[in-house]
Amino acid sequence: MGAVKAFYMDCAEANRVPLSVETFDHLDDVECRHQLDWIGYCEHDYPALGGLLVSHDCITLESARRLVAEGLANDEIIAFVEYWGDCCPA
Repeated sequence: MGAVKAFYMDCAEANRVPLSVETFDHLDDVECRHQLDWIGYCEHDYPALGGLLVSHDCITLESARRLVAEGLANDEIIAFVEYWGDCCPA
């Protein structure tokens, strides 16, 4: 299994969705426009080469599923939920 796939699987199993800076900008905009206060932000620590832990900014899988259901998710969130969302039950 590739390193990126293993990272995504680890995030999904921890109920976290790793996101790009652009998607966090999208979420800032969505929160302001729709006055949301329920998006759960978190970090995911993952071992990198050499055993050092690398922290990645994420949202909870529950928040991502809700964003998709309410039509507020962008393509990155939708893709993660569609591909990895079945790793962990809702």
